[in-house]
Amino acid sequence: MKAKALLPLSAAAIAVALLSLGAAPAIAASAQARARRTPPSVEQQFTLEGTNGFSVSVKVRNRRRLTLSASKGSLFSSSQARYELLAPQAPGSDEIVARLGRLGRIDVRFVPKSVKEAKYLPDHCRGDKTIIEQGRFVGRIAFRGERGFTRVHAAGATGLVTKIPPRICHTPASQAKKERRQKAAAKRAKEELAGGGGTFQEIALGVRTGRKAGFIAVRLAIQEKKNTKKSFSMSSFVVGARIHRGKIKELSTATDLLEPGSNFKVTDPQHPTAGAVIEPPPPFSGSATFSRESAHQVSWTGDLRVELPAVGDLRLTGPGTHAWMCELQDCKAGE
Repeated sequence: MKAKALLPLSAAAIAVALLSLGAAPAIAASAQARARRTPPSVEQQFTLEGTNGFSVSVKVRNRRRLTLSASKGSLFSSSQARYELLAPQAPGSDEIVARLGRLGRIDVRFVPKSVKEAKYLPDHCRGDKTIIEQGRFVGRIAFRGERGFTRVHAAGATGLVTKIPPRICHTPASQAKKERRQKAAAKRAKEELAGGGGTFQEIALGVRTGRKAGFIAVRLAIQEKKNTKKSFSMSSFVVGARIHRGKIKELSTATDLLEPGSNFKVTDPQHPTAGAVIEPPPPFSGSATFSRESAHQVSWTGDLRVELPAVGDLRLTGPGTHAWMCELQDCKAGE
């Protein structure tokens, strides 16, 4: 059996990593619901290029909640600082006026250039179609990230105002069936691999620090048969730090996903949660060693660090850190 047949399972590993840090969005709980009524909503958004390779985007949802994100990198390797605050706007207005304290301010008005109707409704929904206004936000945009990790000063930006009318949406029974089929296929793939004498491991190593920060590494390893060199492994690394700056909630993250090779090594393949050595790629630096010395005592040593936007250099080992290691299916968030 080819190792690539099991690659979709790594998505579960990444999801657990993000949920452990509180960085993943809430998952809809009602797969059983037959229909739901969605309220109308409006979203204003624009994006600008910042310094040091960062892209800075601003979104305001329902003229109330503002999110500013500064990010750089790719889908698989990225750094981001996200700021959220309540910034109520005038009812019915497409202006964005918000004070960001020492980080800057935004004071712009929207000048529409074109209006179009979305071609399709979301699947299984009925109601009016989304209206998209394209144009330019004109005024003042000033943002300076902590420690100057990126800056933006502009008199305007091209953007959108998206207006979604109320709708009635049905949750199709086919979606739940599809998820059950995927889980069953994954289970059969594991059983087939084990039946042929191969091994499949998903190992997680997590760390909490004293700065409202967390780190998690997930290793997926597949060996088709015992005593063979046909094997495959890859690792994902996620770190995040939360900061409250008055009315602004901030989350700074760095991710490196689906990295092939030996960045995450277990020291005893027969007892994979007994110990590990990790050495993630940039923006991480250094390495760290986990060792389970007894059922209730572990050691976590090394010089592993990461450079986070808005936070700076963050130490992931040493005093004030707590580490754990588990097989993914047995992990509990935060241990």
